[in-house]
Amino acid sequence: MKNYRLGIDLGATSLGWSLIELDNNNEPTKLEKVGVRIFLDGRDAKSKEPLNVTRRDARGIRRNRDRYLQRRTYLINYLIEIGLMPKDKTKRKKLEHIDPYLLRTKGLDDKLSLFEFGRTIFHLNQRRGFKSNRKLDAKDNDTSIMKTAIKELKEELEKTNSRTLGEYLFNLNKDLPQSEDKNRKPVRVKKSSKSYNLYPNRQMYLDEFELLWQKQAKYYPELTDDKKEQLINIIFYQRDLKPQEKGSCQFEEGEKRCSFAFATAQKFRILQEINNLSLLDFNKNSHLLTEAQRAIILEALLIQKSATFKSLRKKLGKEYARDYVFNLESEKRKDLKGDDTSYTMRKNDYFGDKWDELSNDEKDEIISKILNDENDKEIEATLITWLCENYNLPKENAQNIANASLSKKISNLSRKAMTNILPFLNDGFNYYESCQKAGYENTDEAPEEPKYFKGDLPYYGELFEKDALFGNKENYDSEKEPEKYYGKIGNVTVHIALNQLRKLVNQLTKTYGAPKQIVLELARELKLGKTKVDEIEKNQAKNRKINKAIGKKLEEISVENNYENRTKYKLWEELSKNDTERCCPFSGIIIPIHKLFTHEFQIEHILPKSRTFNDRMVNKTIAHRKANQDKGERSPFEAFGHNPPDYNYNHILARAKNLPSNKEKRFFPDAMQYYQDEGEILSRMLTDTQYMSRVARKYMAFVCGKNNVWSINGQLTAKLRSKWGLNNLLSDDSTKNRADHRHHAVDAFVVACTSRSTMQKVARAIGNSRDKFIDTMPPPFDNFKHNEMKQILDDTVISYKPDHGNAKKAISEHKTVGQLHKDTAYGLVSIDEKKGKITLSVRKELVSLESIKKINEIADPRIRATLLQLTDGENDKKKIVRILSEYSERTGIKRVKIHIEKSLETVVRIEDKLGNYKYYELRNNYCADIYIPNKGKKAGKWQIEIIPMFYAHQPNSTPKWQKENPTAKKKMRLFINDTVAYEENGKTEIRRVKKMTFDGRLFFVNHRIAKSDKDPNATSVKQLQEKDGRKVGVDILGRVSDPKNTK
Repeated sequence: MKNYRLGIDLGATSLGWSLIELDNNNEPTKLEKVGVRIFLDGRDAKSKEPLNVTRRDARGIRRNRDRYLQRRTYLINYLIEIGLMPKDKTKRKKLEHIDPYLLRTKGLDDKLSLFEFGRTIFHLNQRRGFKSNRKLDAKDNDTSIMKTAIKELKEELEKTNSRTLGEYLFNLNKDLPQSEDKNRKPVRVKKSSKSYNLYPNRQMYLDEFELLWQKQAKYYPELTDDKKEQLINIIFYQRDLKPQEKGSCQFEEGEKRCSFAFATAQKFRILQEINNLSLLDFNKNSHLLTEAQRAIILEALLIQKSATFKSLRKKLGKEYARDYVFNLESEKRKDLKGDDTSYTMRKNDYFGDKWDELSNDEKDEIISKILNDENDKEIEATLITWLCENYNLPKENAQNIANASLSKKISNLSRKAMTNILPFLNDGFNYYESCQKAGYENTDEAPEEPKYFKGDLPYYGELFEKDALFGNKENYDSEKEPEKYYGKIGNVTVHIALNQLRKLVNQLTKTYGAPKQIVLELARELKLGKTKVDEIEKNQAKNRKINKAIGKKLEEISVENNYENRTKYKLWEELSKNDTERCCPFSGIIIPIHKLFTHEFQIEHILPKSRTFNDRMVNKTIAHRKANQDKGERSPFEAFGHNPPDYNYNHILARAKNLPSNKEKRFFPDAMQYYQDEGEILSRMLTDTQYMSRVARKYMAFVCGKNNVWSINGQLTAKLRSKWGLNNLLSDDSTKNRADHRHHAVDAFVVACTSRSTMQKVARAIGNSRDKFIDTMPPPFDNFKHNEMKQILDDTVISYKPDHGNAKKAISEHKTVGQLHKDTAYGLVSIDEKKGKITLSVRKELVSLESIKKINEIADPRIRATLLQLTDGENDKKKIVRILSEYSERTGIKRVKIHIEKSLETVVRIEDKLGNYKYYELRNNYCADIYIPNKGKKAGKWQIEIIPMFYAHQPNSTPKWQKENPTAKKKMRLFINDTVAYEENGKTEIRRVKKMTFDGRLFFVNHRIAKSDKDPNATSVKQLQEKDGRKVGVDILGRVSDPKNTK
């Protein structure tokens, strides 16, 4: 193929692409092809947590359970061995009926039988208490709450003169008969409890064990110290945490990233902030900080956890406190973060004033020892001794220091790199300049020339080892398992997206040759962290709520509820909190609500749109028509700074103070400074500076060279799509149709057309527009025809990344390709073979039964009848929960057994080695096998068997149909998101498998559909056979392999 430009629209679950032919001047001349690749983002659909986190958490729970069972088995065997437990299982079972709390109390003063003592020791193992871990504590917000609960429990033991936890718990309920359950106090933490009203630590159990052993050893000489130590090891041993791996430094080869807890890192961060500060005077002129001012602010921040801008201005002098503000100061940001570490270490019960006498190196050495990930017990004891000896500290202070809660954040630089950059930050240079002066300016450069232009672009981790984390070159092969060998980017969504990008570009290169240019646009889910995305989504939800409220107000005053009127109303509310004082910020003319929606008042761009290309709300206000005309395409200062007739610039600034600070700044004299150079503005719009955009851009530079790759920030993509009339290609109106996956291809086309020459056309179009941001826009290129693009889109088949895994391979590797069944374990009540039904039982929290239907499932007829009477006719969930909660408080009933009926084919019975069993609901289906019997009544007729995930993972599992019809022929095996073709109304239709049900029904949707309000109609295998259905392959470029066409 001739020279072409590749446009990429890369999202969290989608990759739209477009090939545009270029002329000799690298200008677009023709749209060649578009496509869309859809894939999963590696996150849970509801919580958005990475699936590997969910799997890791579940694996951790399983391992903890396995270790507990292993520990219990070791303990029982050892107790039998030393004569503290009977060998006979029946006799051991009888010991279970003895109240262990009674034995734990009696054993402190009186002689127990050996078996009773064994029963007591066994009970200590069942709940051995929380063991604090100083590394874990620093990361777990819940730990401080636990520690408070532990402290309160210790105080309660002292107050009640309880020698041990067991004695305290026994005395809690010793005078209450068993029948009074509702008045009994809990003796252990409930998993569902939201507080830690009873939370013992490991030491309480260990102390109790020591006292019990001490007493009983007086009666039994055979209870030796060796046996005691062995029991302590079995019951109380806990493995150490593995050291936390850190990524590689961005600048220094072989150096690991540094924790922000280090004194060097704290000062590094603070100096970056200070060097970005400037002061704004009354006239809003900007003044750089002097060296003396920087020193004052640095000194203040190094001794505080945070400092308000107001307090920092006071330190600079009365004049600055009164007449100046910092450039970073706003309603949302009131302070600067100080030195967290020093703030903690400077406390009197830590280092106190001694901390300030230490050098940076000494401080970092101490922090390094505190952050040590090795054996906690030994390291902590050694560290406390070292602190006492080297710094003459009291032991209590040393203990506080050893357990200090320090910053959890990790920098992308090593301490060595920071140390090299710090002198230049100290001199007042900004971060970028400091890096350059330290010799780090070229460490992250993309290649100037193409390096992989034959479809051989390697895994990103090989090229960006500093961005990839946790590689293991010793245990893995770079060819077979590159992700494990080189490591990967921490964000699983970005990792998957970059891999899909590589596969697409390699396939395009093999098919059409390497692209001459590549243009990228990344979705915010990839560019921003989860916290930032959550914040944006939270603001969007807030805006939807505001829009709804404004819509109601507009209806009340008989004004049409549309986007423009809602915008006017929002901007009007910003002018002042008092609606009678809302006025044009330029002229001061009052804007009453009844005139707001007339032509007298207009939406105005504060800074000229023709020079800033900014059409966002932050650059808009409401102005009187005449003021709007007088201002023209100028900034407020340019138009009114010289106080023309009817305008006073100082009054304008005073009125602007009522606006949000990010708008107020646009009225300042230097507001246009950022937009002086039009070429620079266009370059910024063609350069997305977010970290992930830089990584993707650098990755693509290996294909066509640094200067032929750019990533856009997407600021104008939606407007270009609209002005070029591209929205109409997929919908009947002029709005974007997100329900059609092909909208990603349309976006990719816009991205491909976004170059410097396009942006110059946009600039001219904005300059020629008066009423709208852009009135008209020339087409993407000469001879562009909508009908040709529509035909290309109509011919596009969406490609779906297979994500079903290989169950047989997973079995051999002792893994799974999905969750086998749901988590809840059920007991059996009854089975009705004829109806194919099974009734199961499970205990649930009473307050979780938030509907009449769920209350009807309660097994106890008396409780069920009472609650149905109390909730009679009630449908409100909150009211039902309140009724249940009140009933629970009155009766002491917290949990109830419920009976639920399920279809036999949707549950599975799972037994352990001893024959104990539980029932579980099957979760997902692995696949659907469609086969054709060649014997009997069903010979030649397609049949189907749905294979659940659980059965697909059984060793040597064979589908039921193969056992019953060994001569039958398999027609196809379908997985979710597989593509099928069939004939309908005289043409071939391409459909995607959306879901399959246990009863053999298949649900297909058009391959283009991204989301639908309702499920499609089910398709039977009979219908599929009648339509000549077949499984087709669709590669990453959307090319279809139809077996019908290859015959």
